[in-house]
Amino acid sequence: MTIDTENKQTQSAIKATLISQYANTSPGEDISHLNEQQRANLWIVKGNVGSSSKCIWAHMTGTITSGGEDRYPRDLSDFNRCLLLLEAVPEWKARIHGMGAHGPAWDRLASNWDRLTESMIDEAGLNFSKGHNAPLTSALFKQILNDDPPRSA
Repeated sequence: MTIDTENKQTQSAIKATLISQYANTSPGEDISHLNEQQRANLWIVKGNVGSSSKCIWAHMTGTITSGGEDRYPRDLSDFNRCLLLLEAVPEWKARIHGMGAHGPAWDRLASNWDRLTESMIDEAGLNFSKGHNAPLTSALFKQILNDDPPRSA
């Protein structure tokens, strides 16, 4: 058996265990009684997961400490998935600036995370609860990624 096959089998077994452990948890259910690790595990198995939010998860759990330069949020949908992860595991919000270690794009986003979050929540709401149109946040997001200084409104 190759290492890759062995790793895939191990990952499948872990995923099956986590799914069975959290099978009775429904979307929107209060998970505050779970500890940080349990909420992180639940999110990786059942959450709205994308590559950038997986990169945050991997960084915060210590799964990776470097790399991930190309796995940053590229649009508001990606950013929203990251916000959903941080809602599930709020202890990680204070550590989001550590994502800057994963490259220039992450550094720019992490340095402006609070500002982007506030804009997104005000304009579109978490998980787009206020609507899918967020032109001001989108413009701010693009300016930050392009390393342009955001203009005052």
